[in-house]
Amino acid sequence: MKHAMEKMAAISPFAVSLVGTHVGGVPNFSLVTNLTVGDLGSHIVIGIGTKHHTWRGIQENAAFSVNLPSTRSLSLVDACARQSGRDHDKAGLFTVFYGELEHAPMIQEFPITMECRVCDIVPLETHAVIIGTVVQSFVEENSEDEGFDPAAIDPILYCLDGNYYRLGPKLARVGEPGKRGAKS
Repeated sequence: MKHAMEKMAAISPFAVSLVGTHVGGVPNFSLVTNLTVGDLGSHIVIGIGTKHHTWRGIQENAAFSVNLPSTRSLSLVDACARQSGRDHDKAGLFTVFYGELEHAPMIQEFPITMECRVCDIVPLETHAVIIGTVVQSFVEENSEDEGFDPAAIDPILYCLDGNYYRLGPKLARVGEPGKRGAKS
């Protein structure tokens, strides 16, 4: 049996990321969990509160980074979520590096980082949806085989219940369960 919830999109959990940009020429990062991939990887879509300090930098520079942490960085990520870049140097918590875009600071300690150029902004009531073109991605080597092992990254997930979680084991390769027959 289902029950009614608050009026919200109840899709959860979300990958936790720190979105980076320059604000007034200074690197800054903000916790963002409203993140998805558009058109199979060439675009990233994020939602960010328009009161966030980082929002100002995204508007100033039309560039941002998306930095996906592992669970070993949970305390630093949570500290970033609790502090404003107006009052604290959050970039000082990390080793910052740059790719092609000079206003999209990335975090060396995180296993996946991407620099993005803003291609569209959709204003909402208290947030904005930002579509960014991925300029370059950087991935920590974590697998002896060719390819990429998301479980080895051990990403932080956030759920609408207000808790952090981690990714569980792989269930199956896409297409394999259907070969055995559809069961619900």
